[in-house]
Amino acid sequence: GSVTEMSKKAQLLCNLDLDTDMTDIRDALGLGPDNTGRITGRITATNDYDNPVLTASLGYAGGDLWGLKISKAVLDCTITDRVATIKSLHAAYASGLIDLTGIADMRKAYPAGYFEGIKEEDTITYDLSIIGTSLLISDLPGMPKGLKGKLSPKIVLKGSGLSAKSVRLDDQFSALGQDISAGSFMKDDELSLA
Repeated sequence: GSVTEMSKKAQLLCNLDLDTDMTDIRDALGLGPDNTGRITGRITATNDYDNPVLTASLGYAGGDLWGLKISKAVLDCTITDRVATIKSLHAAYASGLIDLTGIADMRKAYPAGYFEGIKEEDTITYDLSIIGTSLLISDLPGMPKGLKGKLSPKIVLKGSGLSAKSVRLDDQFSALGQDISAGSFMKDDELSLA
């Protein structure tokens, strides 16, 4: 890459081509040892050094991320003027597919650019849409053991904040089920309908 216009405001033109294993970068990213897999792709930084336009096209060959088994994933996103736009995050998960799109607005968190530091992480706002297709219920974390079938959820998350104390969310959830069976995780006398 290159940095030009140093006498004025430095301009970036940098490319980072990735072909690495998570074990090589997880410490730098603050990820624990349970994160595995291979990452490939390109990250590009252009324009002003203190408020660059970042573009990322990344692929993940599969492994474990934050305790979830992901078969593979592809991310296409940009950050312009401190607003991240996730054009597409497509992942094979729970024997189905997950697609995520949306934005995260970081302008209030970094009002004077990235090099001035984060002012307040809980001012980050987001508007995300997550669509799942044919996810195996038995592969989803937190689901009762006897519950089987496939779930195709649609989740819309709008909110702000990152820390547990300040997260504010407006969410919408809908789902279609296929071949759902409760098995024996619930006894007959535990269910009542009003």
